[in-house]
Amino acid sequence: MERIERFSIENIDFSSDFFYDEVREGFFVTTMMKRYWAVQLKVLSHIARICNEHNIKWYADYGTLIGTVRHEGYIPWDDDLDICMLRPDWLRFFEIAEKELPEEYEILTIGTQKGYSEITGRVVNSHAIDYSQEHMREYYGCPYVAGVDIFPLDGVYDDPIKEADRIQRVRDVSAEMSLLKSTGEINSDKYWSLLMKIEALYSERSCYDAENVAFMPFFVSDGSHKYSKEIYDSIVRLPFENTFMNVMARYDEKLLADYGDYMRIIKGGGLHDYPVYSGQQEILKNSIGHNPFCYTLNYHELLSSVQRYALKLVSPETVLKRKIVALLPVRTAWWNTMKPLWEFYSSNSEEYEVHVLPIFYFDCDFDGNIGQKHDDHNKFAQNVPVEDCEKFDFVGIHPDIIVTQVPFDGYNTSFSVHEFFYSSNLKEYTDELIYVPCYDIEDPSEKEEKAESAITTLVEQPAVICADRVVLQSDKQKEIYFNRLIELTGENTRNYWEHKIITIREYCGDKELSDESASKENSVDIFENISDAADSEWEKIVEIAKGRKIIIYYISISMLLKGKEKSIKKIKKSLDSFAEEQKKIIAVVVPQEAIISQLEDINSELWSEFSELMTSLDSYHNCFYDPKGTSIGYMDNWDAFYGDPGYIPKECARKGIPVMIQNVDC
Repeated sequence: MERIERFSIENIDFSSDFFYDEVREGFFVTTMMKRYWAVQLKVLSHIARICNEHNIKWYADYGTLIGTVRHEGYIPWDDDLDICMLRPDWLRFFEIAEKELPEEYEILTIGTQKGYSEITGRVVNSHAIDYSQEHMREYYGCPYVAGVDIFPLDGVYDDPIKEADRIQRVRDVSAEMSLLKSTGEINSDKYWSLLMKIEALYSERSCYDAENVAFMPFFVSDGSHKYSKEIYDSIVRLPFENTFMNVMARYDEKLLADYGDYMRIIKGGGLHDYPVYSGQQEILKNSIGHNPFCYTLNYHELLSSVQRYALKLVSPETVLKRKIVALLPVRTAWWNTMKPLWEFYSSNSEEYEVHVLPIFYFDCDFDGNIGQKHDDHNKFAQNVPVEDCEKFDFVGIHPDIIVTQVPFDGYNTSFSVHEFFYSSNLKEYTDELIYVPCYDIEDPSEKEEKAESAITTLVEQPAVICADRVVLQSDKQKEIYFNRLIELTGENTRNYWEHKIITIREYCGDKELSDESASKENSVDIFENISDAADSEWEKIVEIAKGRKIIIYYISISMLLKGKEKSIKKIKKSLDSFAEEQKKIIAVVVPQEAIISQLEDINSELWSEFSELMTSLDSYHNCFYDPKGTSIGYMDNWDAFYGDPGYIPKECARKGIPVMIQNVDC
């Protein structure tokens, strides 16, 4: 992962590569999802500006909060953006927002929009789908309505009898509303007056007078989503995509209350279809006959492909001494999916003459404008004998096999290759065009509908239609492709797809793939282009270790603020434990960046105690302080992780580094 240039949320901006399709933690994230994310962050930038100008506090919440803490960005399989405010701030924000948000924005609350029945408020960038040039340029090539959900938090009665009475009153009103729904009167004035009554019941207890606050719909239904008001006293700014997100400083308590073990990865679930704009996407497609922002199945191309297949069945096979194979990788980051085929062909040199011809690629936009050219030709490993694709005579040589990995031809709105390398063109220069998807995606489990939905977007693509063979990474992906293609083209095409869609192991036969090729992800440093100074600092640590195990001790601001004096004692106890094992280990203490930049402003006394303890590390001969986080860039060299939940231990777990989460109470 490269170092990311981050902007304040009020001045959010995006580089062209932000919008690339990519695989995050095994999950495929499309260009349009990236554009949708960008619009949400743009809406949040206006919300944040209003809040800053009027001293209104807001905090990331729910999936956005997990994403901030655990992923430093969106959860890859999440597609909405949630924040929360205490009710007084919530009311004041919406009162001001009506006057100060951009004119085209729309505010959705019970009080401002009849027909809107959610207790949460919502700010969106438009009232309808808009794919005009002006709108698309303003909103990063996303035509869909996108926005931010804003959850109000209300006071909970300290007296349980009073709270039980309030809950019963809410349930009584809810029963009346259910009766109206059953009789079809959901749009009646009476229904909306009852909805307003419920909102009044939720907010009748002032946040200022209460020890605890809650998101009332969940609290009333099952007693959950109740929090100490103290956790909202202070805000820290944590990294989120290419910006920073406001987070309650004691975020760990909030996440534990809502999710328990919030570090556990769950790719299924959710309260809506994925992607969230799928309904809008279908409306747009139906209104104009196709989706203008991605490929729509071309039956003429499909017929041409079927005819090509049929001709091969009846044509006599020519026996050649060696087949010429042209492999066309694009980015080094994608080489892992093509590498098994390269190994297969190269290990059978009597049958195949192999040419690896990396092709260049371009940034582009939703309007088809071509941007910067990129060429990874010189970035491939030395053991991969690459050649210049522009000097290879495709016409004269006419390779027996061409292997491509770009699915989109000219139908992607962030990435493109020269039109010569479109699958629809390449098939004219070879007897067999093989398409192997560039994206190294993990197989979804039975419960991971979102992951399967994301993979499905790669099925209806030009390369799948134009290629003679589609070679996939697994049986599960083959099943997803096959089922979707039958759905698109009909049962009578089954035999055709059964021949065409195969797995890489089926193609290569019984030959075992190397462990590196079969692995789902390349092992890469968490940061690229680490400075010489950082190299020097890490080399000193390695030299001091002298064969001992290196343990990273990661401390978060949330843990410090949660336990305060108890947290300081816990850190001291941990350091003492490390010191007892100084012949076997060294410990590198890495504080969360927010501790260095923000703890002193939140709690100066706690900052002094922490700083004093870190100064004392000199007395621990095997414990070292890394306030700049230099060690994070060398994660692949760590032997173990100990400390608090967050992005760092999540990355450790993904890389197979042993992780132990500390408990302040032990």
